[in-house]
Amino acid sequence: MTQEDLIEAVVPRFMKPQDLAERYLQRDFGAGIDLLVVLDSPTREQKVPRIYQKQVRQTQYFVTTPEIESVQLYANPEWIAGYQRFRNRHHGESQTNVKPSAYFKASPAIGGLGLKGIKTDGFVRGLWEHQPENLVTAILKVHTNTRKSDLRGRQTLAALLRADLREDYR
Repeated sequence: MTQEDLIEAVVPRFMKPQDLAERYLQRDFGAGIDLLVVLDSPTREQKVPRIYQKQVRQTQYFVTTPEIESVQLYANPEWIAGYQRFRNRHHGESQTNVKPSAYFKASPAIGGLGLKGIKTDGFVRGLWEHQPENLVTAILKVHTNTRKSDLRGRQTLAALLRADLREDYR
């Protein structure tokens, strides 16, 4: 697949099935489309209204487990070590409280970074636009650290990378 094969290179955050259908599936793409869905949950699925299901050739899911912020941790070398300290400090608390997003949002007084808007387009682009090779490395590191049982048969973001980029890492 190449960028020319994409209907849109950037698709809005998780869409309601009817919105997806109205925006993309009311057009004739000939052989149908492949729907690539990035989610942080291996059990969630993108529903397609029954009337449009014949237009979708296949749906592939890519999981960012436990969440997309796992990739963002690698944007700054100090963040990984800081996150490990944060997790150790909050050992025994709910898993939700020790996810990377909690570390990004938590006050520096309790070991976090105190960052807001970490999922916004501007924040994410700002992290990676001048270091795309580090984004590739981050995606591959998260892939390596992900337990396959957490994926429930789905793939990580690494599967979206060109094969030569995946091979360079090994």
